[in-house]
Amino acid sequence: MDTYLNGGDLEVDVGGYPRAVYGNEERCQRAALTLSTRKGDFIYDRDFGTDWTGFDMISSSGEETLIRVREALVGYEDIIVEKAKVTGGGYRSKIEFELDCGEENHTEVYIRAGL
Repeated sequence: MDTYLNGGDLEVDVGGYPRAVYGNEERCQRAALTLSTRKGDFIYDRDFGTDWTGFDMISSSGEETLIRVREALVGYEDIIVEKAKVTGGGYRSKIEFELDCGEENHTEVYIRAGL
């Protein structure tokens, strides 16, 4: 069980209590957080996140991006990265990818330049 995040914020139910997530939805959310958090930035677990060190968002190909994403998701073999691409240019660059977490649960993740 984990707390549901929507756009980085806690989502609450009608009573004002944090909404919980379970199962596939929880794993998909955790995978998305792993990818969108730079390794070392989460003070309570410095090993959490993705090591984007040396990744050149502007010149990297989609295949290089997929390799980096798959390395970060070791332990999440049941989650499929369906697409990964770098769009934009310069400070407007971003990585877009979609995670297929099964049971019709898909999550889109965007990471902006300045990793």
